[in-house]
Amino acid sequence: MFDRVKGDFDPTDPRHTCAVNSFPTIHVTRYDFGDLNGPNSPPYAVFPDARTRRVDSVEVSEQAAGLRLSVHEHYENFPGFTSWTLDKEGHGVVACDYVYSGRPMDTREAGIRLMLKGACDELKWRRWSEWGVFPQESISRTEGTARAHRDLKWSEAHWNRRPAWPWLLDETELGTADFRSIKYNIHEATLVAPNGSGFSAHANANAHFRAALAPGGVAAHLLWRCPLGQVPLKPNERLQGEFVVRLTR
Repeated sequence: MFDRVKGDFDPTDPRHTCAVNSFPTIHVTRYDFGDLNGPNSPPYAVFPDARTRRVDSVEVSEQAAGLRLSVHEHYENFPGFTSWTLDKEGHGVVACDYVYSGRPMDTREAGIRLMLKGACDELKWRRWSEWGVFPQESISRTEGTARAHRDLKWSEAHWNRRPAWPWLLDETELGTADFRSIKYNIHEATLVAPNGSGFSAHANANAHFRAALAPGGVAAHLLWRCPLGQVPLKPNERLQGEFVVRLTR
């Protein structure tokens, strides 16, 4: 169910059975590199600020490839639009085009983000790597499955007691290390619920995926950029990307 006034899905409507609760939008992070940035560097932050969002127009049109939803919007320093074209089988393409109008800043992640239902807390992925073999307990392995929460068979964490579980099961408010870590150069990454519903992203090893628990659900980040170092973002710079996605029910 899509609210044309708000330019967003309406998960409160009982007819909304889609695993995705929020329409995709631009995503940029200002990364905190600690001492490498100097003593007066700004802290980590996620942009744009959702509180500044204003919907300019919404377009719904039939295309040869399926139904196309386009939301033209502007946030503080981020005017632009996101579109989602999908067919009856749930296959489609999400694309965005925004222009940054703020002051120069150092960034790291760039892509789109959307929110899924909280039940979609299992991540499956297959990715490319220059190294083909990793230990089974490595978060860098090329194929795997990760849950957002550590299995109850493990004891609870205690600050003065050595953990009984492997490091990839260390858990924060964002999920386990295995779940929340960035999966680089994906062929496929899927967030799925126990009933089989979910959302997946597909690429030719030229996109990255990051999942994270968030208030109200699970955040999915589809990234065209996520280097180890910082990337300057300058005024009037365009942020454009396109991702092949699929919904499952």
